[in-house]
Amino acid sequence: MRNLVSKVRGRLQHGLALQELLDLLARRGFVFYPYIVFLEFSDSHFAKSSQLATLRTRQLTEDDAVQLAAIATRPQDTERIRDRLRRGNIGVGAFDGERLVSYTWCDLERFGGIGQKTPRRDLMHDEAYLYDAYTLPEYRGHALVPHLRSELYKLLAAIGRRRIYSVSLYFNRSARRFKAKLAARVIELRLSINLFDRFKRDLLLKCYTEATGK
Repeated sequence: MRNLVSKVRGRLQHGLALQELLDLLARRGFVFYPYIVFLEFSDSHFAKSSQLATLRTRQLTEDDAVQLAAIATRPQDTERIRDRLRRGNIGVGAFDGERLVSYTWCDLERFGGIGQKTPRRDLMHDEAYLYDAYTLPEYRGHALVPHLRSELYKLLAAIGRRRIYSVSLYFNRSARRFKAKLAARVIELRLSINLFDRFKRDLLLKCYTEATGK
């Protein structure tokens, strides 16, 4: 009960009360997820905080799959991570010694949208889709993910991927504040619908003027 109360309090704090209701519906087969599409900029740069200056940052490889999967607060399937890398996904991680403490990913082939079963579109040759940013709780509060983001931007710019997209659930205020720190531009409001895996749609609700630069 204490864990449930803590979870509810946290979701209310971050503006996720409505999202909690949508999650409840989703568990019953009715998925209605409004979300925002952001355009991020490859020339943005964020340095590590002085408290984390000793951390190493590098591109992830298949050798990191076991450690990625073993993070207790974010368990994943090892082979699925390796498959990401084999398909050309790029990951960047921050390491405290040999310990992976933060990471972020991007896909060069598909725009993911919200949810694993969301209809997706192929990316163009100059596009990338960023997803799955995470930091261990004890390393949060030092703008580590923005730093990893900027390292990933450099890798993407070097291969001509300058139109960089990401998404956040509409009701997740903390995620939207994070995107504001990145100076990301809101370009679309969309609605992901999935009814019992039989009816799937991804609808454009609003299109904003898309900027080509800052």
